[in-house]
Amino acid sequence: MGATLARRTTRSFTLTALGEAVLKNAAASLDAADAALALATGAQASVSGIVRITAPTELAANWLPPLLKRFEAAYPDVRVEMQADDTLLHLGSSPIDMAVSAGYEIAALSSRRLSARLPLALVATPSMIAGGPARETLPARIKRIGVVGCPGIRQDAAEIWALPLKPKRSSRVLKLPASQRFAVDNQLVARELALAGLGAALLIEHCVKDALAENRLQMVDTRYSYGHVTVRVRMRDRYPTAAARTFQQFLESTAEPPNS
Repeated sequence: MGATLARRTTRSFTLTALGEAVLKNAAASLDAADAALALATGAQASVSGIVRITAPTELAANWLPPLLKRFEAAYPDVRVEMQADDTLLHLGSSPIDMAVSAGYEIAALSSRRLSARLPLALVATPSMIAGGPARETLPARIKRIGVVGCPGIRQDAAEIWALPLKPKRSSRVLKLPASQRFAVDNQLVARELALAGLGAALLIEHCVKDALAENRLQMVDTRYSYGHVTVRVRMRDRYPTAAARTFQQFLESTAEPPNS
């Protein structure tokens, strides 16, 4: 501060008159900041209104419901209207407050701000994984169910599906031939195609956890890591309503650290 606020020796510490005055004002400022924080925290339960969101079908059906349950408990006066839509929406011309989007990250994890990082799993029926001649390679006997038309998917993801869990030990990647007969733009439908034995599908683990637990589907090769889907939130307005801002902050509070 450019002024002497205290005098200190090896045996004593005393404030100057100016130091006493600065301490008094600083304490008052801290008390005011604490009071403002308490006021904001106390007003949390009083947030009300409607928040309108759009999300891809697979997130609306699997990832969001348990979060909405927690949000309802914390903010009972906020009503959520959700539109499950797999198309990329232009928010400026819509009544939607926010769009929840999912992007595929096969090679590297992004450090950008996000609301969740959901692991992917390459799955197929047990009979498909076990079938075929004993010496036939896995990629040779398994066809792929393509998931196409998803915003954010990398162009090379069609050929390179898996990365080794420890890339320093091996540079191998698992490649599966693209199926010319089966492709779909929805993960939930791709799951049903995989359950029908039509091929292997790269899906969000949330979508197949029940099928994996019941052994209706299996991981194609557990030696590999298949990347993640990153979930992010886009807001329509720069200054959203209290309900929309509260929901955005709630989703962002669920994010894992970038390197977790």
